[in-house]
Amino acid sequence: MMKEILVGMYRFIADVCESYIETIKPATKIIDFIQSSDNRRKIMYTCAGMLYKEDFEELLNSRRDMIGMKGGVYDFTEDRFRRMEPDDYITLSTRIPFVPLDYNSEATNEVLDLLSKVFPNEDIRRYFMRFISSCLEG
Repeated sequence: MMKEILVGMYRFIADVCESYIETIKPATKIIDFIQSSDNRRKIMYTCAGMLYKEDFEELLNSRRDMIGMKGGVYDFTEDRFRRMEPDDYITLSTRIPFVPLDYNSEATNEVLDLLSKVFPNEDIRRYFMRFISSCLEG
């Protein structure tokens, strides 16, 4: 009985090992391929050609409708906060986390109260808020 258990365990372990070897064969081929410095040079040359963008520096921070923030980007065109994408080309960030506007928050009420004291005329206050918001750009 003990012999049967040991034989069963041996077969199970052998099957697992064989499966493992089949799984790592492609990775082993890749590792063997990149061992050669000539092959590594070819890979880097190919990647450089694929990733090269002539106007890359001009694209950096050129999107005026976006502002980088901690954890993502605020897109003024879409009027939403989202994850930053490589095609946004944003390198600058406020490093301030995005906090959705809450009209009932104490901070919002304090700002609105201050603005109503500084600009008692509602039309002028609205104009000021529109003007200031037009200055927001990335």
